[in-house]
Amino acid sequence: MPGGTADPPSPLERVIARELRRLLASQDRSQADLARASGVPESAVSRTLGGQRSIRMVDYIKLCEALHVAPGTLMALAEARLHEFGELEPQA
Repeated sequence: MPGGTADPPSPLERVIARELRRLLASQDRSQADLARASGVPESAVSRTLGGQRSIRMVDYIKLCEALHVAPGTLMALAEARLHEFGELEPQA
């Protein structure tokens, strides 16, 4: 963000980043490869997967598509992991 700072990632976004890293590793791909395949700048991929920035929805969808995972599937997995570890309260 020019002239400002990006929002820090939420607990859910940190878990999403971890799951994206796991998918990337399981496919034996690099962050540079993911950046090329998704069209997301490599610096944004690095900051996102490193848990240093909030995930933009458009980037999330592009990264999921490049990793061949449905965005909803990854979101459900991340939410389940958060509930499992007590980091996120279930929504009413």
